[in-house]
Amino acid sequence: MKYLNMLFICMKRALKHPSIALLLIAIPLTAFIYTSISADNKGAFVGIYDKGNADDIIEDIKKADNRLTFTVYDSEEKMKGDVETQKLECAFIFPENIEEMSVEKIILGEGQTSVLSELTMETVFSAILKNEGGKIAYKFAEENNIDLNKEKYFENYNNYLNNIKSAVKFEEFSSAPNENIAHSNILDCIIAIITVCGGLSGAIFVISDRKKGIVFTSGFNIAAVMILFLTAEIISFIILRQVPDILRLCLLNLGIWGICRIICMFSNDERLIRLAMPVLTAASVIFDIVDISAFVPSLGAVNYILITHYYVYEEITFFAAVSIILFCMGIFSGKT
Repeated sequence: MKYLNMLFICMKRALKHPSIALLLIAIPLTAFIYTSISADNKGAFVGIYDKGNADDIIEDIKKADNRLTFTVYDSEEKMKGDVETQKLECAFIFPENIEEMSVEKIILGEGQTSVLSELTMETVFSAILKNEGGKIAYKFAEENNIDLNKEKYFENYNNYLNNIKSAVKFEEFSSAPNENIAHSNILDCIIAIITVCGGLSGAIFVISDRKKGIVFTSGFNIAAVMILFLTAEIISFIILRQVPDILRLCLLNLGIWGICRIICMFSNDERLIRLAMPVLTAASVIFDIVDISAFVPSLGAVNYILITHYYVYEEITFFAAVSIILFCMGIFSGKT
């Protein structure tokens, strides 16, 4: 209980520091702003009202990989109203018998700001033709008095669909010599940078206390600030609707706590700590986000001294070993 009380006291003191409080607010606020901007750039919204049973077609439409967001309506009038007020870019009404479809019957209208009408129609009609193309073609033949054997026609049509070959071949290639680049997650890189800044902020409190003759708060000061930053990071993950890797995140905090304890053992000037923040931030951007060592192999050795790089790229077993070793070194560091 004594240790918890000490931790809470250090956390309260950190929260009273304007720069710490501002950063703790800015982290989730930035995440909120990002999600708001992303929501505003989802692309066009398109409505669908189904008079019949076109569930398979609608499912295929929703799977389309484009900048269109499709919404299925229960009310035709409500959908028409949303088109008129331009909440929807455009809308489609599927007739009871989808085989009777035509552009005039399906397309309801376009918003005056529409720039994606062609893409919208292509997405919808490709899904319709995929599911109902054979029936539509046969109905067209009947209406134009083209003599076809219905049973033979559908047998041949299904065989064609099952055996059609793609005329386009895709080849995979790596754009960089280091395949780890594909596994880089910018969000993880940013979280790692924030955690480093949190640990160094705690180290500043340690050195400040030491100058006042207070030498028993070292580990608590660092841990208190890092817990506050970790809380802000988790809130940001929630806002971003991301699931954090809690184990890796905890290991990162343990490792950085140990490093900051060691730094405090050798440093008596908080100005050096403040100088280290932008330097380590720049190093994390260059070696973690850009991964410059993939392009300049001679700089690869730097990766081995950046715990942020271990957090972003290394397997959990090796990363855990490094973090635990650093944590233990921090515990047994002789000078507080």
